Amino acid sequence: MDQGTTTNIFKAQSMKQNMELISNGSINSSSKKTQH
Repeated sequence: MDQGTTTNIFKAQSMKQNMELISNGSINSSSKKTQH
């Protein structure tokens, strides 16, 4: 597999995880603040 392709897939997965974290954080921001 191409190095660039692997990097793009990794970036896409990271962005997806970040979006999920942001979505979860906006839903229960109060509980997230205690963890930070």
